[in-house]
Amino acid sequence: MTLETGSRGYTQNLRKFRRYLQGRGVNLRETIVSANAYADVRITVPGLHDDDAIISVINMTDMLDVTGYLDNGGEFATVDIFSTNKGIRFTALKAGTEGNKIYVKAAAAPGNSLPLSVAIGAYDVILGTTGNPGKTAILVSLATNSSGVALTTGENDASLVFAAIIDAQEQMIGDAIVDLALLGDGTTDWTATGPTALTGGTSFKQGPSTAKYVTAFTDPYADGNVRYVARQAGAEGNDITIEYTDGGALAVDVTTEAIVVTYVVGVTTAQDVVDAVNANADAAALVIASLASVDAPDGLVETLAQTNLTGGADPGIQLSAATDSPLAAKSLKVLWLTRDERDEMPAQ
Repeated sequence: MTLETGSRGYTQNLRKFRRYLQGRGVNLRETIVSANAYADVRITVPGLHDDDAIISVINMTDMLDVTGYLDNGGEFATVDIFSTNKGIRFTALKAGTEGNKIYVKAAAAPGNSLPLSVAIGAYDVILGTTGNPGKTAILVSLATNSSGVALTTGENDASLVFAAIIDAQEQMIGDAIVDLALLGDGTTDWTATGPTALTGGTSFKQGPSTAKYVTAFTDPYADGNVRYVARQAGAEGNDITIEYTDGGALAVDVTTEAIVVTYVVGVTTAQDVVDAVNANADAAALVIASLASVDAPDGLVETLAQTNLTGGADPGIQLSAATDSPLAAKSLKVLWLTRDERDEMPAQ
C-alpha cells in the first residue's frame, strides 16, 4: 500500500459515513493509539479482533488521514524454480496464505513439435488431477522436438518461459496471480519440474491471539506430551513458563507466571499432570492443560527445562512505513466495526 498522507476530504466523507451508519443503528468503534516507531510496527488497539473490519486510521496529531499506512496483508508466498541462468522467482501478488495454494509445474508439451506454452487455472483442471480444490496451477508446457521430447536448443530458455508466463497472465479473465524475476540472465533451457508450491505466505492477524506451548518429548516419553494454552489471549501469555522437575510426589507450584510441576520418575503420566495443573487454582488461572494426544493418557513425563508459551499477541494493526516517514510520535485514531456490526451494516 502506498505510504502517503491523505486529504481532509476523506475525513469529511468519514463523518458522513459515520452518520449514515448511526442512522441505521450501527456504530463505529474508535480509540486513540500512539505510533512510536517507523518501519513495520504493530500498534496495539484495545478491543480489536481478527474478524473486525478496520475502516480508517487518522493522524490526530496533524489532523490528516493516514489510511495509506495500514498494512493488513501479511507475508507474500514465494518460490524459486531452478537457479542461476534458468532460475525464475515466483512471488504471489497478494499477501496471505492463499499464495501458498499456487503451484508451478514444467513438463514437455503433450505432442510432437509443439511450441512453448503456458496454462494457468484450477489445479485439477490444468494438471488433470482430482482432490485439490482451491489450488491454482501454472503449467509450463515446454517446446518439443519431432519425437515429443523437450528441446534444449534455446526454445525453452528461462527468459522465454518468463515472457510466456507474463503473456498467459495478461490473457487471464481475472487478475494476475504472481510476480516474476529472473535469477540470472535467462539463457538456459528449462527442464521438467514440479508441481512445486509457493510457500511462506501468511495472513496478518489483528489479534488478539493466544499463547500456547506443547511439550516435545521423544521416545520413550513421546506419549507423555501435554498442551498448555494461556487462559487469556494477548501478549502477556508469552510470559507464562512451564517447567518439570523430578521429586518424591506429584505437585504443582506457581510463582507469578512460572508453573513448576514436580513429577515422580517412572510413575507420573501426562494425564496426571493435566489433572494436577487444572486442579491448581493459581495454575488454572494462567493456563488450560490438555493431552497432546488423547489416545495416550498413560504416557510418562520427563524433566523439562523452563519454557515459555509463545504466539500470544495483543489486538493491533500493522503499519509499514519508511524510516523517514512522519508517522512516528503521532497519535492515531483507529476506527473499526466489530464482526456483528459489520454483518448488520446495510448493503450499499
